[in-house]
Amino acid sequence: MISKDDDGILIRFSVGIGYTISDAEKAVLLAKNSKNKNHLYNIRTLEENKIRTKLDTKLPIVKSYYKLQSYLEKNNPNLLSDLDNFKYDKKTGLLNRVGYIIELNKSYISKKRCVIFLDADYMHEINEKHGYKFVDKYLNESAKELQKNIRQKHIKKRVDILFYINDVFFHRKNDSAEDEFVIDLDYNQENLDFAKKIAKRYLENIYSAQKRLSKKLKLF
Repeated sequence: MISKDDDGILIRFSVGIGYTISDAEKAVLLAKNSKNKNHLYNIRTLEENKIRTKLDTKLPIVKSYYKLQSYLEKNNPNLLSDLDNFKYDKKTGLLNRVGYIIELNKSYISKKRCVIFLDADYMHEINEKHGYKFVDKYLNESAKELQKNIRQKHIKKRVDILFYINDVFFHRKNDSAEDEFVIDLDYNQENLDFAKKIAKRYLENIYSAQKRLSKKLKLF
């Protein structure tokens, strides 16, 4: 089944939310296996772990990054800025796996954080029908919508309480054949209810961007 509707949404996302990336990954699996999979706002939460630890830096590609960084610091510091090229996904401009680990650990603090995991549905069928290059246009538009929210300060005012997102990391996680986005942010609430509202807002923006692109391409 290809996930699209008459309004021009080509790619729908299932969403998992947790305080850790492992909980968010489990939650998104629950979402993808739920009866709401074909719903535009298929969001599940999981609160098994609330304690965050730094991400694993033992991955060979991460170790290679730190090794090269150390070498340049000692021998050619003028080239250090070029290391940023290794931290970003070329298609979307979002942090790749290496960049996500490095940047999040760099800014690691004891405050509670929250992970919103967006997993694209039916990507195999959609790619088969429209082709990878065409579908990439929709993934790029989705990424652009996420980037617009980087370091956005004021989210919402409710009962005289201001909610802030001071550090937001957007990561394109495409180790598998699927396409997934990870949003990792400061989060000081007692539960994940407000995170669900944030996730829905991201989805609304992504779907609006897809509709505009479909209209421009005259796809639907």
